[in-house]
Amino acid sequence: VAIGVITVFTVYRLGSILYNPNVGILAALILAIMPYHVVVTRQVLLDGPLVLFSTLTLYLLARFALTGNPIWLHAAGVGMGLTFLAKETGIILVGAIYSFFALSSEVYVRLRDLVLSFILMVIMILPFPLSLALAGGSNVGQQYFVWQLFRRPNHTPDFYLTVVPQAIGILVIFIALAGLWLLRREGTWREKLLIWWIIVPVVFFQIWPTKGFQYLLPIAPPLAVLAS
Repeated sequence: VAIGVITVFTVYRLGSILYNPNVGILAALILAIMPYHVVVTRQVLLDGPLVLFSTLTLYLLARFALTGNPIWLHAAGVGMGLTFLAKETGIILVGAIYSFFALSSEVYVRLRDLVLSFILMVIMILPFPLSLALAGGSNVGQQYFVWQLFRRPNHTPDFYLTVVPQAIGILVIFIALAGLWLLRREGTWREKLLIWWIIVPVVFFQIWPTKGFQYLLPIAPPLAVLAS
């Protein structure tokens, strides 16, 4: 519950720095009563901490884009490391970060700052493989990883299209899409950051054969901000 509430506050801060405090307040209210976020964060699953740290990383990236201060980018690397430690699938959001920088020419980033941010992410992640190595020679983790890659699909391909939107809120999704359409000519790096944070997980888990109800939770905060 505490993790879910802290995530709501983080979304408030995200919406406030991206747009204004009113957007932040409304985004926080949307997330606070969103069934998808409430249900999953009350189930004591890894996805609760995952969405907290991924939203924190999103906030830190927004601070970097706003200020140009590389310390925020370095902090985002630490945030991505924490996201991975919460749940390994969080690493796919590196793809969202890459897509954002690659397609946002208005946000200047130096290669050395990107490299340092990546190194900090790796340092945060290192305790995980090191602890496995020091624990002894077990290949259970490797077997589980291979099983996840090649196991049979547990849901039909339309699972996310039919189940998750209802949990997020059809109206929330509709308003977010409508807003993007109405502001298509005025779009900035802000919308690109939020959109790629949604697109990458959706595409990845749609392709991934194993589909879980909670897997797309990291898209809830950016959707709440876009709708707000």
